[in-house]
Amino acid sequence: MKKVLIIAALAMVFSSCGKDVNVEENGAKKVTFELEGNWNSPVFTRGSLSADGKEMTDLWLFDYVDGTLVQTLHQVSTDADFGTPAPTLSYGEHRIYFVVSRGASPVINGTVISWGSIRDTFWKAMSVTVGGASASSYSVALDRVVTKLKI
Repeated sequence: MKKVLIIAALAMVFSSCGKDVNVEENGAKKVTFELEGNWNSPVFTRGSLSADGKEMTDLWLFDYVDGTLVQTLHQVSTDADFGTPAPTLSYGEHRIYFVVSRGASPVINGTVISWGSIRDTFWKAMSVTVGGASASSYSVALDRVVTKLKI
């Protein structure tokens, strides 16, 4: 009987030490965004960020709070988590903008992206309310902005 009580006590101690990895103590939460395309469009390929058989090369996330840019995240296609940005967002209202492209030689200046040669580009804007009980992941369907035309 003593062994059962000791095991039960240890189980309670170790289970109470667990910490939610998505919530930080400073009133912020790590939020994962799973980016995908508008599947009503025939140009997207499921399971990757590609269009017309070409892989996207860059992803930007712009995080605004009260109209002020608070963080920018940039991923490239060689990043292990490309297509699933996971910024840490403070509690409150956020307006998140996503831009995904395969343009050549992108340069960002503030919130303006310029390309040496622009190609397929997709985007989406969404509002997110972050709090202790809010979702820690969202699915984001991107819309096409720019396409390459072949004649």
